[in-house]
Amino acid sequence: MRVWTTSFSDKSMAKSILKQIVVENSAPSQKRSSQSVRWAAPLLRNLGVKTVVDIGCGRLRNLKILMKNFDRVLLVDTPRQCVRVRPLVPKTDRCFLFEVSKFERSRELWDAAFLVAVLHIIPKRADRKKLLEIAFKKLVPGGYLLLDVPQSETYYAKRCSEENRYRDGWLMNHGKTFTFYRNYLSGEIDELIESSGNWTLFDRLVVDKHIIRLLQKPK
Repeated sequence: MRVWTTSFSDKSMAKSILKQIVVENSAPSQKRSSQSVRWAAPLLRNLGVKTVVDIGCGRLRNLKILMKNFDRVLLVDTPRQCVRVRPLVPKTDRCFLFEVSKFERSRELWDAAFLVAVLHIIPKRADRKKLLEIAFKKLVPGGYLLLDVPQSETYYAKRCSEENRYRDGWLMNHGKTFTFYRNYLSGEIDELIESSGNWTLFDRLVVDKHIIRLLQKPK
């Protein structure tokens, strides 16, 4: 079995693998909302948050709790994922679905953003950093970001070995395509946060196998 590392003598091979990574297939199928979202949503509502954006909304498992707690919800994901979930988006003026590029171009600012179970499946560090930077720019002064990154979850960990190392993580085989997993330590997440905006740590939640930060943009 081939060992994929960060050092490639053939750069075309590295680019070829990147094109075969389908991040939308990375997460295990889950219907229950994230524990971090269940914790943060009522807290943010009590802080006066009314409009939120779910960056990397996936299969909409957090939508019900977001709709319950906030006046307006924007769902954001890749073009491929948007096509998949569009039929599931409620037909109401309280909920919208944007591709990432459209969200980045939009001028509207939001009271809070959720970035849950996203950063660890993105193969390029620059893209992870960019998502955090976009979130920072799209928040109102004093706005909040809930960041949740799974850590050493069994679903991923049992598939990691030296044979499928790639960049700073691992490749997972899905037929003719791949997914990617990066196992972050708390300090590494904090370093990424510091590099992507002038965030202030507002609160944190200690949950088994999840690194959770509630951040605030300066007022």
